[in-house]
Amino acid sequence: MPYPEMMQESIAKVEETRSRRLREEFPRLSLEERQRLLEAYHPDYRRETFRPLAVGPNKGDLVPNELADLLEA
Repeated sequence: MPYPEMMQESIAKVEETRSRRLREEFPRLSLEERQRLLEAYHPDYRRETFRPLAVGPNKGDLVPNELADLLEA
């Protein structure tokens, strides 16, 4: 089954750059660099995305804001 016409331009770009992308290498990050990226962007490491739960047997535990909203509603 062929791809739709609207995808042909994108497919051509992928095919043009495939050999370059296959040879491309990315440097490994050090542990400190990885930790810095996690703390900056991963929601599990961002303090402002958690709050203490106000109800239930896990009262006081830090949970994601969205979960706390559901449980406390």
